[in-house]
Amino acid sequence: MTTMTAERLIHGMELDKLFSLDNILADLREGVVTNKAKGRVCLLSTDLLLGVYNAILEEAGPAWGLLMKTCGQVWGTRLARKLVRESDIVLGKSYVDLPLQEYLLFVTEYFCFHGWGVLELDVSKAQSRGLVEASLSHSIFAEVIKEKEENEMVDHMISGILSSLFSFVSDQELDCIQTQCASLGHEQSRFVITSAERVDKALDLVESGSTHQQVVDQI
Repeated sequence: MTTMTAERLIHGMELDKLFSLDNILADLREGVVTNKAKGRVCLLSTDLLLGVYNAILEEAGPAWGLLMKTCGQVWGTRLARKLVRESDIVLGKSYVDLPLQEYLLFVTEYFCFHGWGVLELDVSKAQSRGLVEASLSHSIFAEVIKEKEENEMVDHMISGILSSLFSFVSDQELDCIQTQCASLGHEQSRFVITSAERVDKALDLVESGSTHQQVVDQI
C-alpha cells in the first residue's frame, strides 16, 4: 500500500473522523478528554507505563510477560468492541464488515493515533498458511523498557492485543507470538498471529534462537 493510496483510503473511509486530534474534545473544568463517540480518551505517559511495568515485575517476577500478555488480550477484546461502537456511531458502519485492506488500515491507524508505534500487517500467508505477520516500529513498550537488563522480548501486551483483535474479527481463537524485539537491537518488533497450537510450536523455536523468518518457515 503506497502512502498516497493509504491517504486516499483514510479520507475515503472517513477515518479522519475517528483518528484526528481535531476531533478530541477536552473539558478542562471536568478533567475529561473524549472523542466524537463520547468515548473517554486516556493518553498514558512513558513514566506511568514504566511504573506499571516495574510494579508488575516486582509482583510477578519471571511471569511478568505472561501477565502483560493476558492484560493485552483482555484490553484487545474490549478495544475491538469499543471500535465497533465508535465506528457505528461516527462512521455509520461496522469496521468488522470492512474489506480486508480497509480493516487492516483501520487497525494500523488506531495504533499510530494512540502512540503505540507504526504497525504493518502482512496477510499474504493468511489463506495459504493460516498466519498473519506483523511488525511494529517505534514500539512504545520497547522504548519504555529499553533499560531492562534481561535479554528477552518486551512487547507482550502488544502480542495480547493483536491476538484479541484478530480473534474478534475472524471469529476464531487465535494467538500471537513475538519473534523479534526492538529492545534487543532490531529495527522493528515482529510478531506472528496464528492458532494457539502453532504458537506453542513457535515458542520453542523462538526460545532456541530462531529468527522471525525461520519461525514463519517452520510452523
